[in-house]
Amino acid sequence: METISVIIPCYNCEREIEACIRAILRSTCPPLEIIAVDDCSKDGTREKIKSLSRGLSGKIKLTATTKNSGPARARNTGAKVAEGEYLFFLDSDTQVLPDALANFAKRIEQCDAVVGIYDEEPSNSGASPRYKAMLYAYLLGQRGVQTYDQFSASCAGIRSALYRDLGGYDEWFPPGLDFENEEFGHRISSRYRMVLDPAVRARHRFPGFRKMTRTFFQRTALWVEMFMLRRKFSTLAGTPKTGISSMALLGSAVLLPLTALHPFGFIPSLATYLIYLYGYTGFFGYVAKKRPAYLPTAILLNHYYTLVIACGALYGLFRVVTGGSQIIRKFTLSRNG
Repeated sequence: METISVIIPCYNCEREIEACIRAILRSTCPPLEIIAVDDCSKDGTREKIKSLSRGLSGKIKLTATTKNSGPARARNTGAKVAEGEYLFFLDSDTQVLPDALANFAKRIEQCDAVVGIYDEEPSNSGASPRYKAMLYAYLLGQRGVQTYDQFSASCAGIRSALYRDLGGYDEWFPPGLDFENEEFGHRISSRYRMVLDPAVRARHRFPGFRKMTRTFFQRTALWVEMFMLRRKFSTLAGTPKTGISSMALLGSAVLLPLTALHPFGFIPSLATYLIYLYGYTGFFGYVAKKRPAYLPTAILLNHYYTLVIACGALYGLFRVVTGGSQIIRKFTLSRNG
């Protein structure tokens, strides 16, 4: 479909951007244009993009922000110069699968926005990247096409007229806060039809163990703040179930010392642990089917990251209760004009 503009926000992605762009060029449904938006990178990102654009008849366009402002502004900057009827967003550390744009083109005819998912195979190696890739593929890919409320712009598309009607991304979100997708998705789903389609996929370069820990903690804290604002669960598959399971594992760990105080002191800890297992049994079965040898590692990482998520949830609740939530303050001010 020669009416898709692919937009990629770029910041210090010299090592990843070539693989991202070449994957787009291998698509069975080539886009009208690829717009790379440099967000004032400090490495050789611009030079890499310029070298890739040579000889491609203007297929790759390079534009830039005036200062480093984060992906929200970068995406808006790209959308302003896009000529396609549809805007399809990718992150610079993704590699879209060959049929993703074709599947998007089919699905967007029936709705207003389409969100894709990460493939179960990450684009980089490592136990933690594989864990997150498989967890998200399991949570998002098992129920087929479904109504959705988060515009995950690492792999998602929207009608360009609708994007402009909504005003695009809210540029209030600073670099690193990483919550602009949830806010934009909330605005889209409140008025239009947005779906998640597992046939629209991209492989993603996930962070290693240490950075993954920070990501899970911070994003869960922000998710809790957004939940307290909206007072409803996200349509992310399994959110209530896995959320309860995460808190159950933390509760099991906290109750564990009771085993030394009473002959039956293990029962509360065991009961909460079984609740945790109930939430993740399906995921463990999924891993066992796809990659049996990886199952022990996945189980260990799931215990660890689930505890991190539970702690992040408590921290997010603490920020809401104490008035320290940036999300709550921001949207309270918006509602009050």
